[in-house]
Amino acid sequence: MILYQIQRIESTVIRLCHEISIIQRENRWNEMGEDELLFEMSSAILGSQVSFELASAAANRLRDEGILRHHIGKNTETALSERIDEALSRPLHYPGWKVTGRRYRFPRLRARQLGVAMHNIYRANGSLKRMLSYCSSGPMARIQLVREVLGLGPKQASLFLRNVGYSDDLAILDSHVLSYMGIRGMTNLRSSPASISTYEKVENHLLEHSLTLGFPLSCLDQAIWVTMRVARREVWQ
Repeated sequence: MILYQIQRIESTVIRLCHEISIIQRENRWNEMGEDELLFEMSSAILGSQVSFELASAAANRLRDEGILRHHIGKNTETALSERIDEALSRPLHYPGWKVTGRRYRFPRLRARQLGVAMHNIYRANGSLKRMLSYCSSGPMARIQLVREVLGLGPKQASLFLRNVGYSDDLAILDSHVLSYMGIRGMTNLRSSPASISTYEKVENHLLEHSLTLGFPLSCLDQAIWVTMRVARREVWQ
């Protein structure tokens, strides 16, 4: 990060915020089908501790093989987990990768989490859309998801809620965003907080910064993610 002064990073973030703020939201959770919501939730779970590309390839594999269907969630946890484990244990493919593909890092763990999550949602709650409809705010929905869905911590729940258009007031505190906050003196954390209370405290620092810059929190942390991801790649080259 030595090659990237904070002024250069900040100017890039602000420029990207302007661009992101004029892009119309694509997803509206209450207009999405249940299988679409399930795909986004599964993508968030699969994205924990792996790259964006690997998580995307894994989620697409499960969807393409017909596993991410809400009616399948009514099967037993064991049957679901075994089917997901088998699908994730085979090499995954993504544009730009070698033809041999790459292995997903945690097939058994994520298979268990997804199997339990899908079973609980569709046997106990009826649907993801119903769960979300009972909540009155983004923070409340995040708390509910973390409580009810195995594999969703505060960061993953925030990512899911952002991607389905439920809330623009939640931050995805991944390593890129935390690095930015670190060089600005907002936090010394290097990994996303596991507890809701700590997560909200750190998130509030970024919210205050977004208000200072005059952009929604959703615009700011997306701009930070892109900027810091590119910065890290260029430094490592």
